[in-house]
Amino acid sequence: MARDSSVLTPGWSREQGLFVPGTETPLPFDETPLFRALQGESGGPMAVFLRNDRQPKGRLLSCSYRPMHHGSDIVGALVVFSDITEVDRLQMEQAASYVQLRETQRRLLDAQRLGRIGTWEMNVKTRKLWVSDELYDLYDIDRNTFDGTGEQLFALVHPEDRARYLQQRRMALAAGEPGNIEYRIITAAGETRWLNQYYRVQTDSEGQALH
Repeated sequence: MARDSSVLTPGWSREQGLFVPGTETPLPFDETPLFRALQGESGGPMAVFLRNDRQPKGRLLSCSYRPMHHGSDIVGALVVFSDITEVDRLQMEQAASYVQLRETQRRLLDAQRLGRIGTWEMNVKTRKLWVSDELYDLYDIDRNTFDGTGEQLFALVHPEDRARYLQQRRMALAAGEPGNIEYRIITAAGETRWLNQYYRVQTDSEGQALH
């Protein structure tokens, strides 16, 4: 706590090791939380980077500040610092992970599009489906009219393949083991297409089918 802003000189920030975050620029003395508080300002949180002999690697600090009054006079300043170095590191790691995830998703979508691979997932309880973009093209269905149920996809299965398709799906749910089935669909335009479907049942901790 200080009572007189005259103790702050242009070199004070460098002496204390206060820098503008992300730079090698000393924090201008008239922008330091202490100076501002002694001028009657209140503010924060404000990020400041601290690096000195005691903290050679540096720490990122968040600070809030306000003047202390006695009557109408400013008699000091209160500045509260919080070390947010680890918080900032975790945020940067999360941001990098998000970018990496987005890139992985983009590559997966590209691979599905080039390989003509579609994906769908059905919630066994609600019977609702999540389908990938490529699946709309494979089944030649309009995403705006798709009701999100397996029945709408099953209606496109060739009549001669439906019994076998249902049998294998029931067996998969009962056994909980992965497999694949080859079958035909008839699109809304009347085109017959051959599809090979790989399936895998996801279960909960008690072995009950989820998807």
